[in-house]
Amino acid sequence: NDDSKHLPIDHLQHDRLHKVRSVIDYLNKKFITVPFKHRLSLDKQVCSTKIKHFMKQYFPNKPYK
Repeated sequence: NDDSKHLPIDHLQHDRLHKVRSVIDYLNKKFITVPFKHRLSLDKQVCSTKIKHFMKQYFPNKPYK
């Protein structure tokens, strides 16, 4: 993505995922075309890390924390 279009952090429409936004938009368009005849379920792999990241979430009811 073009860095000149990147908005500063204090701007209301600042996008933290600016660098990969085009990939995310492309994948979202492709995912919409997948027919949902069955119920699909996805689960993320549990991996231990002590890295603090803004996208990381805490799920208190998850069996493996």
